[in-house]
Amino acid sequence: MKEKYKNEIKIYGPIFVKWKNAFDFENVAERIQTPTGQEYCDRLFTKKAKSKEDEKPPKFVCLKVDLNKIFSQDWSLPKPIIRYIASPTHPPTSEKLLQSCKYFLKYNSVLYCYKTSFVHERWFGNYEIKENSFLISISSLNSPPFNKKNIYISNVLIFHDASFSNTPCSSKLSETIKNNIFQCDAKFIDISNQNLSVKEFQFLVGHGNVKYLVLDNIHIFENSENDDKMALEEIFKMTPKLEYFSIDNSNLKMSNTLSKVEFTQKLIYFSIGKCSVIVNVNDYCTFLKKYAAPFSRFSIIFEFTFDKTLKKDFEETVKNFVNNWKPADERPKIGLGRKWY
Repeated sequence: MKEKYKNEIKIYGPIFVKWKNAFDFENVAERIQTPTGQEYCDRLFTKKAKSKEDEKPPKFVCLKVDLNKIFSQDWSLPKPIIRYIASPTHPPTSEKLLQSCKYFLKYNSVLYCYKTSFVHERWFGNYEIKENSFLISISSLNSPPFNKKNIYISNVLIFHDASFSNTPCSSKLSETIKNNIFQCDAKFIDISNQNLSVKEFQFLVGHGNVKYLVLDNIHIFENSENDDKMALEEIFKMTPKLEYFSIDNSNLKMSNTLSKVEFTQKLIYFSIGKCSVIVNVNDYCTFLKKYAAPFSRFSIIFEFTFDKTLKKDFEETVKNFVNNWKPADERPKIGLGRKWY
């Protein structure tokens, strides 16, 4: 077997291996130093996890075409097959078809966006397209080319409809989902100051691949009367692949069953801000032990008006729990109030 392996290398060329005890006819590839757990986690937090949003998207260049000069074409395939190929059911394939033929550009006008940022008109007045990343003023959604349901978001969704820090919640994202967004497969989602229904939220995260989720002053209602909010644990059921989570909401609803939530991996960041509900400390500590990655950060900041005695008891119990963490050199950082332990 060794001789056969050696002869095939002579025929097909050299091979590079990573193990130390290589044969004399193998080439040892250069090894890259693997970072320690602490170095890896520090690198993540230095970039604040949002660095993934800034990764350069795959370059997508769609040729400029004069639609008035398009002529009918006789296809060698039956029309039902052509319609099947052109249907936007698989966005990555449809994106490539747009580059291959003007027919698809005319009849399938979906805008494939790697990163889409919707912002208040106070900060940006129109829209800007760079390769296949879009920066759109929410007020521009009623104008071409966004005035129909044709936006597909593949990786990053940012929706900030706030002109000031205390801006009340709106339903602009609900309207955008209804009128403009064709499909959302975003893995990184950052939304602020919005009222959503459970169905609309599921439209955004239902694909189940969300890794980064930031919800700032978001209300998710379970019925049309807007009197019953979705519990935090229900959000987690829709996002099993989370790595980074932050929510800031004084009206947060919890069922105190965090320890029963199922994630596919441990979390590197978990934060609840403006918390006004009583959190079961035993349930939270079990959740910590189950899903806190080494050197991760977990924090709960209670509302200023929250009962001081309950707050103190909670913080002391969590602090003692973390101080006894084993192994001690992989202990997560715990935020209590404005301090980290």
